[in-house]
Amino acid sequence: MMQRAQRWVLLMVLGLTFPLAVWAAEGWARPAPQGGRSLRPAQAGFPAGVALSPAQRNRSRAARNPPATAVRPAGPGNASPRDAAAVRATATAAEGLPVPTPPVAIPLPQGESGFTSMKAVGFGGDWDLNTATGLMENPEGTRWETFLTLSAGRHEFRIVANRSWGIWWGAATDNPAAALEGNAVLKGGNLVAEIPVTGHWRVTFEEKTRAWAIDQAEGGLAPVANAGSDMTVGAGTLVQFNGTLSYDPDGEIASYAWSNGLTGPTPTRLYDEAGVYDVVLTVTDDDGNTGQDTVRVTVTGDVAHLGDLRRETIYHVLVSRFFNGDTTNDFFCRERIKAGDPHWRGDFAGLIQRLDYIQALGFTAICLSPVAENRGALDYDGTHPYDWMTADPRLETNGSRYADLVRAAHERGLKVIQAIVVNHSSNYGIRNQVWIDRLPHKFWRGAGMTVTAPYVFNWGNYTRPFREDNDNPKAPEWFQDFLHRDPWGAGPLTDPRTGTVLPLTGYRSDRFFGTDEGTLPDGWYHRNGWLTAAADASTTAGLQGKHLGTDSLDLATQNWTVKRYLNAAVRHAIDLGIDGVWLDFAGHVDRDELRTMIGDWLEKKPQLYILADVEARGSGYGLLATDRLPSELAPWWYSRTGTDPKNPDAGGFSGIAVVDYPLLRSFTGSVVAGAFAGLENLFVNDWVYGDPTFLVTGLHAPRFGPEADRRRRFAGEDWRAALAYTLVWTARGIPCLQQGEEIAFMKGAPLFPAAAGITLDQTAHAYFGPHLEAAALATTKAHPLWQHIRRLNLIRSRSPALQMGLQTNGREWGSGMSFVRNWENGRDLVVVGLAAFADQEITVERIPSGVYADAVTGQTQVVASTSTSLTFTVKGNSAGIWIRNGPGKIGTDGSFLR
Repeated sequence: MMQRAQRWVLLMVLGLTFPLAVWAAEGWARPAPQGGRSLRPAQAGFPAGVALSPAQRNRSRAARNPPATAVRPAGPGNASPRDAAAVRATATAAEGLPVPTPPVAIPLPQGESGFTSMKAVGFGGDWDLNTATGLMENPEGTRWETFLTLSAGRHEFRIVANRSWGIWWGAATDNPAAALEGNAVLKGGNLVAEIPVTGHWRVTFEEKTRAWAIDQAEGGLAPVANAGSDMTVGAGTLVQFNGTLSYDPDGEIASYAWSNGLTGPTPTRLYDEAGVYDVVLTVTDDDGNTGQDTVRVTVTGDVAHLGDLRRETIYHVLVSRFFNGDTTNDFFCRERIKAGDPHWRGDFAGLIQRLDYIQALGFTAICLSPVAENRGALDYDGTHPYDWMTADPRLETNGSRYADLVRAAHERGLKVIQAIVVNHSSNYGIRNQVWIDRLPHKFWRGAGMTVTAPYVFNWGNYTRPFREDNDNPKAPEWFQDFLHRDPWGAGPLTDPRTGTVLPLTGYRSDRFFGTDEGTLPDGWYHRNGWLTAAADASTTAGLQGKHLGTDSLDLATQNWTVKRYLNAAVRHAIDLGIDGVWLDFAGHVDRDELRTMIGDWLEKKPQLYILADVEARGSGYGLLATDRLPSELAPWWYSRTGTDPKNPDAGGFSGIAVVDYPLLRSFTGSVVAGAFAGLENLFVNDWVYGDPTFLVTGLHAPRFGPEADRRRRFAGEDWRAALAYTLVWTARGIPCLQQGEEIAFMKGAPLFPAAAGITLDQTAHAYFGPHLEAAALATTKAHPLWQHIRRLNLIRSRSPALQMGLQTNGREWGSGMSFVRNWENGRDLVVVGLAAFADQEITVERIPSGVYADAVTGQTQVVASTSTSLTFTVKGNSAGIWIRNGPGKIGTDGSFLR
């Protein structure tokens, strides 16, 4: 929409994408839920998460003067517009440079309301503040309204502001008489309404007078059109329109028609000529009523960054181990069972409940572990995909499905990057595509086998009535027969490969849990053997052509059969509104094959963020380094488009943001040891990357740590971790934090359960939930590292140079280092000085004149035109972050930044 603040949440669904017909069949939340207003990106002049009528949008456009941007403060709830204005007043900017603001802005509500949202809670028994039902619009002044489908009978409800129980209105007495209008009091009891007939009803609330009313809405309500966010693109861009957030309050959308001749909810058109194009979307519902909305497409001579990944900071979530919102979907895998600690424990419901926690930390994006439906003996981390088109039901509950998570993240202004496994499948094959020959688990009888609770009888899936979860329709008839009978595995079953009658104690375990590579269909899988660390991990043929393990079968990604399937999965994900993908195990796929698939996705959505986890071998520089490993396995290779493994400059930037493994490796001899030794030489090598400002940086990667033992979490003192975070947040790159790092969770533990005998609670994959319980949140947020990361996020959000600027003028001397971040030739400029274990006096030469303000201490210095240096003192374990024409001190002092 015109003048609408963009608040798309990246929601890549590794495989959760599928047609609307499947949504309906499976019960997935639709983009436009009936019986209430859908959540949508914020619109200029309106609160986030509020559905607007066409008339409201027209009023917004008529004003043509967008409201001042309100900064959402950390912590639960939102500040009032007056509070936000006070925050804005502290910001300053260089001549001609807009005032720095966080990457995600929350616009003020329309009219005179002092609240960002209002919700009628309790109708139909729904007291959840995070659902769309009852979410009210603010059409004018201080009046709010919502439309609901209500059943006849008694309903109790309250009016809640800002989606928090801090402010609500209710009845003045404990047992009020039922009515259809009245006056509410602050923090009162339940209001009561007696609805005479089932139908469509409007609930209104006037916040000044506190008057409320419920009246019957006329039938045949008009649909609400939403043409998506305004777009600025370069000439030659394939533009994707998005009308999926349109909805009909009392029915279904029947058709989508665009004034440029396109039809459907997400059509595309190539724009070759510069200009401004207003495109009107007309939606027609099943009663023949119509609604309209307009989106403006501005085509410039140059491609503009609609959403720049570098502006984000990312919180990486292992969904199944984050926070448990519903215990009914908990599940124990077959291996490494510990009583009381289900492997599948966290879920979408829990993540939705704790999105505010992540936002309070200051992150602008979340990266979700793979959530496609998995199959495997230890599949809780999502890396054994079986159906890329479906979310794993062990993460879902009624009211908290994947679509609900998307909407909840969108409402908070969080982008969602979804991890997707692109190199292998589970050893069950791929549902609806290919079946892999094996026997039902319930028939296995190992010698001396003991079945651990909650498994019963056998190792067949204990949640299935017949103890079998290999429900692939491609399985032969004899296998499918046992999906529906014989939960005990009593048999008889004849192995079609050998003629052996089962069950039989000690019969070949490989027929149940292994894979005969020779039987794999070569249209889908490689048949080059199994990857061994010693022989294959440093060769392209091994790493990109052999199986990771018997439960991780290498896909033949060079075949179009595989490409088409993965492309379809990502394209469906894009239809759900995703903003980016994290390509897990990307180094196991040939770069050019990967780029072919990425090209298909970018045709669908040109703004899609692409991140890739290409784990470095050796130094990480390939043939450019003395270890002389293949460049084709190095992160820099994936960031480039050239074909010369000895010359990075042979090709430009590929658009892929790769994880900076060389930086991670360098931490062993630098910040882990409490110093900066060797980092200057590392940053000098930034030229090898297509664009080093797009590197994904952190103290850990999902499966790689900074210690000498790469498979463990950092074990050192908190001040050393803080030193690393300060470097990561101020140096070039995109900071990414792994779940729990903010409180040094599971310090020194294995990153994942690899050693024999250990369970998840002994690793970095231990359940994080106890630290997120309501009673524990205050303690969690008081952790010095939590406070440190929160302030770093706040400082970075105020400077385009820290987000996107080139890194120059670097110097390092063990106990300290300095560098300059320069965005667009000095449009924004930051001088950074870092101190390790002792105070440092730092001088940075060759900087332009101007007034510099330290975001840490608030001190200011003037660098005159006759001088080109800045000298300042940094306390031990702290930093000086001097922003030219900056706002001064940002945030409050903590244990490390002071």
